Amino acid sequence: MKLNRNKFGFIFPSTVDKKRVLERGPWAINGDHLVLINTPPNISLHEIDFSTTTFWVRILGLPRELISDKNARKIATKLVKAVDVDKNSLGIFSEAGFMQIRVDIFT
Repeated sequence: MKLNRNKFGFIFPSTVDKKRVLERGPWAINGDHLVLINTPPNISLHEIDFSTTTFWVRILGLPRELISDKNARKIATKLVKAVDVDKNSLGIFSEAGFMQIRVDIFT
């Protein structure tokens, strides 16, 4: 349902579906970033804080022995607010060759 210019409300059939969509983000539609915010039903649209958005950031060019959860979090806190680290992108045996960090960016 459209709420306002470029703002939409989504209703999920179950809390499991809603949780999965929120946790697997961020999302893009036709190359545009989709900002999903979990809000209680009893607040107005004007009370929703859109000052941050979440992105996955890839850290390239590190020696393989430095690709760790500890270093990912250390790097992320220097840039922005760290939210999550992709555990599959870590370790010296990572095939990807980079770390991936989910961060909140202030808009």
